[in-house]
Amino acid sequence: MQRVRLLIAVDRASGQANPPDWTRTIERMPGVRVVSRDARGVQIEASRADAPALTERLERELGPGFHIEPVLERRTMPGPLPGRSVANPLLPPTQKSAMTSPETTTSIPPGWKGGFPTSNPAFAYPDPDLSSLPMLGNLENIDLLQRQQKVLWPEFSWETVPGEPDSRCFQMFAPDISRLGYTDEGRVYSIICPQQGACSPSLGCLNVEVTVTGNRGWADEPNKDLAADMTVEARLWFSPSAHQNKLVQFLWHVFSQNDLPFPSDKANAIRITTHKAGDPSQPIFDVRRGETTKFESPPFARHEDVAYTVGHLEVEIGPIKPSGSKQVDEFNALVLQLFNAASGNMLHEGNVLTWNVWFNHPELVDQEEWRDHAEKWRKSIDADHGSPGGSRTPARFFDGTAFQPVEAFVGRELGVVLDWLKKHL
Repeated sequence: MQRVRLLIAVDRASGQANPPDWTRTIERMPGVRVVSRDARGVQIEASRADAPALTERLERELGPGFHIEPVLERRTMPGPLPGRSVANPLLPPTQKSAMTSPETTTSIPPGWKGGFPTSNPAFAYPDPDLSSLPMLGNLENIDLLQRQQKVLWPEFSWETVPGEPDSRCFQMFAPDISRLGYTDEGRVYSIICPQQGACSPSLGCLNVEVTVTGNRGWADEPNKDLAADMTVEARLWFSPSAHQNKLVQFLWHVFSQNDLPFPSDKANAIRITTHKAGDPSQPIFDVRRGETTKFESPPFARHEDVAYTVGHLEVEIGPIKPSGSKQVDEFNALVLQLFNAASGNMLHEGNVLTWNVWFNHPELVDQEEWRDHAEKWRKSIDADHGSPGGSRTPARFFDGTAFQPVEAFVGRELGVVLDWLKKHL
């Protein structure tokens, strides 16, 4: 049985009175083993499957004077995938992992000053409040970037049948697209998010990108810590290979003849709103340290033996942004329906998209390279959601079984497209 460790620490800044014998309250809980006690608090071990429910119970019984966070443990990774390195099973043999030598685990690049993460007491854990910082445009401050951490393992997860936890799917998006950029003092100024794709039998392949529209935050290299806030929107468009599809070419021609935008590239992409999970009124959501505790991740989606550090975030999918044309909006809804059928409802309205972002070790920023990298992915010039750092992994369920689209819908997909054409032509 897989185990997980949690740290339960007293939040002395909260001003809350701690319940008497609170450590005994923890010890009496079934399935919990106290591992250690120190100045930070009490460290416990429990079944990974029980961790989400246990965290909720601890929060309820101990009250607001405490905070609970996961403790990363080093575990043996499963064997490498075919054609991958032994040091890091998910990187090609020619690409070194983040932690293949003592040098990368014990040093950070020269020039680190720090100070920004501690410049405001509100920035501190257990509940960082970054609201005093403005939300900044993601490409507006590249000239200020001095340091970076690349996300070589962006592990996404979502429920393929919204509301059914057993349907949860896991997939690593293409590596070395996502990055966290910041100054020597540790102020975050730019976050790049990844692309992904799925293929429809009738329309070909579609690209999806989580496009960052605003960011703020901090990074602390010596402590391998971070906190950030983001606003994003999902964008969906036809991949270059789909442009050769006869049906796509016909639809594109119809839209062009009527002077209507067609999602043939990122500039004309279908734009899908997002918001903080459970709060449609709040477009800002947080990026916090550690893995998510909302669910258990399988071993193939965890990289603690090679990553420098890890953070997590979750965002709820909202409705499509209206285009101003009823015909275009109905077509965009159809394309999104087909994409969700192929991807397992990844962008289904109301579904929550979660990802653990496993970072490579810090590096100095070459601003020209960062700008080229950002511009490259802004324009999405690579065909069919390719990546300079390697390919994505297939979508899989917890037990490793590959996700397969719903055959019943795939079989009638072309009929759905033809029905739309009959209605609008």
